[in-house]
Amino acid sequence: MNAGAKRFNVLSLAFLLGATPLAASDAPTFSGKTINVIIGFGPGGGYDAYGRLLAQHLGAHLPGKPSVVARNMPGAGSLRLANHLFNASARDGTDLGVFATSIALEPLFGGKGVLFDPRSFTWIGNMMKDASNIAIWRTSQVKTWQDMRARETIFGATGPGAISSIHISVATGLLGLKTRIIHGFPGTKEANLAMERGEIDGYGGLYLSTLKTSYWSNIQRGDMKVVLHLGRSEIPELGSPPSIFSLLNSEEDRQVAGLIFDQDQIGRPIAAPPNVDPATAATMRKAFLNVMQDSDFLAAAAKANAPISAQSGEEVDAAFAAFFAYPPQIIKRSMTLMNRD
Repeated sequence: MNAGAKRFNVLSLAFLLGATPLAASDAPTFSGKTINVIIGFGPGGGYDAYGRLLAQHLGAHLPGKPSVVARNMPGAGSLRLANHLFNASARDGTDLGVFATSIALEPLFGGKGVLFDPRSFTWIGNMMKDASNIAIWRTSQVKTWQDMRARETIFGATGPGAISSIHISVATGLLGLKTRIIHGFPGTKEANLAMERGEIDGYGGLYLSTLKTSYWSNIQRGDMKVVLHLGRSEIPELGSPPSIFSLLNSEEDRQVAGLIFDQDQIGRPIAAPPNVDPATAATMRKAFLNVMQDSDFLAAAAKANAPISAQSGEEVDAAFAAFFAYPPQIIKRSMTLMNRD
């Protein structure tokens, strides 16, 4: 793996929670304010589930105990929200965004319509270190990842910059698959309906957390089958589908896979706009980490089947810096597979 990609876990949660707190005179108060947790996808998917969980518990850990409201701003795989948060939101900590890491890295890959630099967001933290999967609906003629080499497989996606599109494109290039992607779905909920109607064969970029929060009944009934895992670890609860990393032969291919698929380690990032006052940012980051250890929050997450493996805002900062440190030839090859060259 590229050395830069190994810098994900640079600070421990325990260390950060034990750090020296802000003096009372320096800590901002949110009394009487409303905090907006804005989710870059429509209702019903994994991002929505995690964003609403955070919104339900964040206010109790902020000074002044403000109201916290979750709302949705879908569009272009969450690009609409990322642009809005960077350019239009107030820099006072009252707007937080939940959007895809793949969208956050669009500037690295020359994405169109991008109006932000991810290294300038005020990263509050990450709720889940995740891994992506490619799943097929039971009525499809495709039953294994090898079948995708022999027959065209149709997938749905929210937009070209979303992982539901990127992951299919990159897996297609690395493994020699035959795929076609239909863009324009607001989220995984709508794509799931299209699978049920037989309009598409499957969906890519499905986080393990999304499968558990939104599609576990489909998995258990056998309606949906994961045929390819895009992470590095075995997933017994999904029937141990093959990992793409075990199928690649060259070091360059493995580095490309690392650059693209290791992004899932930042599975549910939470951002505030750039240039938030340092005291406000520190307060938001501390509150976030406290929520991640709150017993009521963890009980609600467990009830929703939403795994939690939190990272600090500083860790998310370091992870994005690591992605930008990949060698130019790996970034260029990745862009080719993403159809960006």
